[in-house]
Amino acid sequence: MKGSLNVRMQAGKINLLNERIVGIAKFMSLEFARKPRVMQEVMRWKATEFRMFLVYTGPYLLEEILSSSLYKHFLSLHYAIRILLSSDYLVNLDYPRTLLRYFVKKYEVIYGRESMTYNVHGLLHLADDCRVHGSLDRFSAFKFESKLYQIKRLVRNQNLPLPQIVRRLHEQSYFPHCVHAMQQILREKKGSHRILPFDLEGPGYSHYPLNNATVSDKAPNNCIVMKSGEIVVVGIISSRNGKIHLVGKTFENISSFYVRPEPSYNTGIHLASNLLDEKLWAFTDIRGKAILFPSHESQSQYYFAEILHIDS
Repeated sequence: MKGSLNVRMQAGKINLLNERIVGIAKFMSLEFARKPRVMQEVMRWKATEFRMFLVYTGPYLLEEILSSSLYKHFLSLHYAIRILLSSDYLVNLDYPRTLLRYFVKKYEVIYGRESMTYNVHGLLHLADDCRVHGSLDRFSAFKFESKLYQIKRLVRNQNLPLPQIVRRLHEQSYFPHCVHAMQQILREKKGSHRILPFDLEGPGYSHYPLNNATVSDKAPNNCIVMKSGEIVVVGIISSRNGKIHLVGKTFENISSFYVRPEPSYNTGIHLASNLLDEKLWAFTDIRGKAILFPSHESQSQYYFAEILHIDS
């Protein structure tokens, strides 16, 4: 949006990008604390918003807005970070290291030497950091920021904030089972008299916890990926034989959203189309959640991105 005219986006491209950002806001799941904001707000974006753009929405938003060379350059960073972010994909560190070196070297050529900040240089060391500490999500500061937000919510007024926090934490340590029970009651679906398929016995749930995430029977929190790799759009959450199950539809056609630097399929980003008939799955077979929204090409084709970060 600034700098050399060789890389600066035209006003029409910025407007199109803003339209796309506004269009996907309603499709972002609960795991994203903030809705996407337009580019005029970029100087006020929080770190979580930059993560959302880089790891999840950027490839979709920037397609055919950036030139092919700039888009390829962005995808090299995006793909490397997705590999480093998830232990499921963190198998070979050599390739993300190569991509990050390419990104930093090319960055100076594209955006100018004056743009080579410490943050850009720091990318060169991420692969080695992951070799020592594991995936990026294992040692990022996002969890600390989330915890500070939780602590802040314990303060009711400005008088003696620390004693307030201590009392609230003390209360929670004594009554965790009551809090959990109330959460379960609130998640249970009320007033549903629908006959459930697949011999499900009920009760039905509108929301149900999945590790640090929440799965729902309605968008935008009803897209999940199974351990088998199948993409499922959830329609029913209920129980059978005392165990939680879900009913949902899978997509018949799955392909990569981009093919370079490598097929996006390899890190959980797909194009999906043609929903099939409902099937039954055990809740324990879920691998994780994902975001899902219509592609640029067709309302019947969807952009799918598996959620890799976990904020406690």
